[in-house]
Amino acid sequence: MSVKEALEPIIKYALAKYVDKGEDAWTQQPAAEATLGDENEAIKIGFFGVFDGHGGKAAATFASRHVLPLLQNALKDPSAPEDGEASGSQASGSASSDGGHSPMGDTPATANAAELKDVAGLRADVAAAGVTEVALAANECADMLVEALPAALVQAFAATEREFFTHSQTSGTTATVAVVAGWEVLIANVGDSLGYLDTGSEVVQVSGNHRLDDSKAERERILATGAEVAQSEVEGKGVGPMRVWPGGLAMGRTIGDHAGGAVVLCEPEIRQMTLPTGGGRLVLASDGLWDLVKPHTAAHHVRGLPASKAASELVALAARNRKPRDDITVIVVDVLPPSAHDAKHPPLLARAKSGAAAALAGGPAAEPVDIFWPLTGEGATHWRRNVWQRRLAVAQEAKRQRDAVIAAEAAKAAKAAEAAERQAGGVSSNGSASDETQSDASDGEGEVQYASELHRQMAMLQMDPSELEVARDKAGPAEDEGWETVPTKPARRDSEASQRRDSEASRRSVPVDDAESADPAQREFAGGRGGRGRG
Repeated sequence: MSVKEALEPIIKYALAKYVDKGEDAWTQQPAAEATLGDENEAIKIGFFGVFDGHGGKAAATFASRHVLPLLQNALKDPSAPEDGEASGSQASGSASSDGGHSPMGDTPATANAAELKDVAGLRADVAAAGVTEVALAANECADMLVEALPAALVQAFAATEREFFTHSQTSGTTATVAVVAGWEVLIANVGDSLGYLDTGSEVVQVSGNHRLDDSKAERERILATGAEVAQSEVEGKGVGPMRVWPGGLAMGRTIGDHAGGAVVLCEPEIRQMTLPTGGGRLVLASDGLWDLVKPHTAAHHVRGLPASKAASELVALAARNRKPRDDITVIVVDVLPPSAHDAKHPPLLARAKSGAAAALAGGPAAEPVDIFWPLTGEGATHWRRNVWQRRLAVAQEAKRQRDAVIAAEAAKAAKAAEAAERQAGGVSSNGSASDETQSDASDGEGEVQYASELHRQMAMLQMDPSELEVARDKAGPAEDEGWETVPTKPARRDSEASQRRDSEASRRSVPVDDAESADPAQREFAGGRGGRGRG
């Protein structure tokens, strides 16, 4: 793990799908790289997308394969101009009714002097927590990339449509992509494939919805161009969803759909947010899911499940409610703090844990999610300050863990030293051999280890064999006075001859009471088979 990644969250993700028409496509790139300009270091980003095709799958498949490479190109060469002469429904569609956006370069400045001062202070605190200057510089480079992403996404969507029209003009697609750049998430989308973020405290819609039935802003924008918004007519009566005419699309923004003309835009709506310190779960899905399951129901239903199970369970939940009549594609992206790298899901997404429940249980609740629209400046927030606050929290937690490890190791070493000191004191109190004796008992490779103190003392006794002989002579013969000889019981003999010999021997032997008056030879015989007993 690089020094930069040590301060960034961890991504876990999964895909699940139900195929009906076979027009959906998707992309999952958890470790894509993007470079801002030619000379900067590559920054790792997560890139995920859902594309719901209509009129065939060509547009969805093409977009799923080209949006990311074209985004990388736009970031690497920010000065590349739009192809204003490109044909298609949205060649002139880079402007909207709210004043429009140029593809690159006019992102509103969201940092003021006060915020930059706060960021400088937070940076110093992160450094004080043990983060190197190399890591700090890498994170600053990532912030520059985040600032360039909104305009680059606009450029990538437009380039994708232009290139698609060189291959086909007969289909279209929604496109909802999420770029996870550290603690910042940017959602760019056209159409009605939606994205939601679950933090454990709230479930927030983080994408636009350009279905005309649901978006008053899109209807007003289209009407302002002179186009018509109305239902299809059958026998003079309006039926079905609201549509834009000409073209008959039920959405005001897509990639492709050449017949929709200039009023159907490929320019994405972009929303940006800073993830809570505890992370969160991002759910991207085609309308096949959201038409059958309400977002809050979906989010709460899979809390406590890892991403892999959550994605498949959402598809199963939709199918249980009603037989799907459309493709369903679901991508679940779990973003976890570095300290929870072994967790199965974001810590605050434990099942049945709301923000209020977590607070009552004494646990931390997630920070509220501030969403803003970086291209227009609407809802602009101090995202740089928020990001550095997250980095500081991670750095301080890492420092706390390091200090705990160091303290534990120091305590262990102190305990071992104390035990060694007690053991050394015990040997001294029980008595020890002199230095000379210990030297004699050593074999040159360490002191001899004895089974016990008695064993050691016996092993230390030394006597020359000649000295032992002299000592025995001085002691003289052992005195038998006061001792008597006790005959032993004859052993059993199996053969008849053995029994006769034992009988004869017993007749020649002398009873114990007469042993002193017997012949010496007999006395010797009498004692030869017996033992001595104390008189």
